[in-house]
Amino acid sequence: MDHFDHHCPYVNNCIGGQNYHLFIKLVSFALLFTWGYIGTAILSLVDYYNQPVGIVNQHKLVFGGPRFTELTVVTIIGLIVNLAGAAFVTILGIFHIQLASKGLTTYEHILAEREKKRVMNEAKVNTPE
Repeated sequence: MDHFDHHCPYVNNCIGGQNYHLFIKLVSFALLFTWGYIGTAILSLVDYYNQPVGIVNQHKLVFGGPRFTELTVVTIIGLIVNLAGAAFVTILGIFHIQLASKGLTTYEHILAEREKKRVMNEAKVNTPE
């Protein structure tokens, strides 16, 4: 594969010149989905609990339940899961933007970091006490 970037365990494939644009699209759509869900969930919860009569009272009439419904629990669980996913995908997106701005591949970045560590370790070993 020309211009090898990295092997992605999440898509179980090597990412490089021919499919890097698809990987970036995947990350972009994951960002849109997770942040979109977070925004929608928050707006839904706010709307649900701010209605003086509407949905909350209809739910009580139909199901006889309290305001804190099963829907709220599922929405909050989804919100927590998507916050974790959004954090991960956001960091991944920022990382690849930084790499692109430096003109590096992920593999080149990993090799450079290994070299820095090796040089630092050699400097520690060769430093007299």
